[in-house]
Amino acid sequence: VHGASFRCLTSVCEVVGDPVLDKMTEFIETMVVSKEPIEKAAALKAFSCMLEGPSKERLSQLIISALGTIIEMLNDKQSTVAEAAAMCICRTAELHAECLLNPQYSVNVIQPMINALTLRPSISQQICLAFNYLAEASPNYMSHSQFQVNWNSNVDPIIEGLMKNAFRQDVGSTHQLLELSFLAIISMVYATSSTNLADKYTRTFMELFKNAVGSSGSSERDQILQECLLSALQICILKLEGNISGNLFQDVYTLITEYFKYIDNVNADGIYVISSLATSIGPKFNEKLADFWVFLKHAMTKQNEPETINSVFGAIQDISRSCRSEFAKYSDEAMEFLEACLNNQSLSKELRLNVFICFGDIALSVKAKFLPYLNHMFSYYQMAYEAGLNLSESGAADSLDYLEQLKDKLIESMTCIVHALCDVQEAASTLVGHFRYLFLFIKRTCERRLNPTVEYLRNCLALEIDIIDFWPQGVAEFVDRDVLTYLVEMLEKFTENQQNRQIVEYAKSKLSKYN
Repeated sequence: VHGASFRCLTSVCEVVGDPVLDKMTEFIETMVVSKEPIEKAAALKAFSCMLEGPSKERLSQLIISALGTIIEMLNDKQSTVAEAAAMCICRTAELHAECLLNPQYSVNVIQPMINALTLRPSISQQICLAFNYLAEASPNYMSHSQFQVNWNSNVDPIIEGLMKNAFRQDVGSTHQLLELSFLAIISMVYATSSTNLADKYTRTFMELFKNAVGSSGSSERDQILQECLLSALQICILKLEGNISGNLFQDVYTLITEYFKYIDNVNADGIYVISSLATSIGPKFNEKLADFWVFLKHAMTKQNEPETINSVFGAIQDISRSCRSEFAKYSDEAMEFLEACLNNQSLSKELRLNVFICFGDIALSVKAKFLPYLNHMFSYYQMAYEAGLNLSESGAADSLDYLEQLKDKLIESMTCIVHALCDVQEAASTLVGHFRYLFLFIKRTCERRLNPTVEYLRNCLALEIDIIDFWPQGVAEFVDRDVLTYLVEMLEKFTENQQNRQIVEYAKSKLSKYN
């Protein structure tokens, strides 16, 4: 009943908007001073309900005036009141993060929220989610120097509080608080602009992972802790970008590969960490490629483990981008694995779409050495085009959802292949022969009835213009100027976006010279 009432009142606020505020605030102001815990909790829940629907301006004023009372009620002796206050904080962070991030108010909010992490798990979980929402929203406000300085000064204490929360001993065998704590930690690390923080916590998470592997049992909670630590480690390494030191690179690589040897297996989380190393260290990963490929080949055999296979896709993409020409030594094995995945019906069709992204990245990596794969590989693209066109006629919601994924990944992949082989003369005839099917696919999947996204229209136009630029005579017979004109006209409606404006101007310039 409580849940249904909450959803009903929330819906009323969403639909009615500002006119609902007077009645709502009257009810809240009356109930919040009641001596009855159930009435106080009702006031707080009503406050949570009205946070979506009314105007930002009106709500911001109400939130700021109420924050002190809500924070105070986090420590109410009655669990129903404290939990309702935690829900208010969480909903505010989700829908009105600016009220909590503003330095003028956060000074009185952030530390009490950190303190609230130590309260009963039902409250702590809400606060974890609140910190996660604040981290996700924070980049939108970092252009304001005061916001940025204030937020960066708070990130470290928040993470410290979340770390203690993750390892609480008073939550029994449940692992929800552990997962939510690390969800917030990962978001915090990702959102901060400080690479020093990422470097610090890389070392912290490494040490914690060593201890977790060495001392833990095989319970579900033990496994989740290891997964959380590896996920956090991955984000720290990605955050370091090109600033990871040689010693840290070596230490992380050794940690993960020794872990693989210890468990006599490989897993997705460990592979993701090493993939992030390849992304961060760049061409220096060449020195580890031969060694890591042994582990990756083992992972390739796990065709019945979708998450492991997906991690291999990611590793192939990251390593091929970082190692470039060195990757050519392993491209045959990679392509054989990718084809096996395309033909493995036990893998979901959504997962198998990532194979096409891998094709594109490998092409960019090995350039002309990709030529031997081209004819055979294009047969899979043509099957995918045909499947996409059939889906576009079905009208079923699930079919259209899959079509969105399929067409985005095919266009992204073909863009990589076009740019990889544009200077390879031997590839011209095969490519040009394939473009007939590609252009038809673009024409049909950009139709208005399918409501293509602006991003998809832009990517299709950019790809077609590049193809015309690279092979003007070869594709002349099947270039459809009406389609190109339609794409330009559609994107002209959205030229407030710089990318759209640039591609429209570029397309017009090229088309004016093309006969």
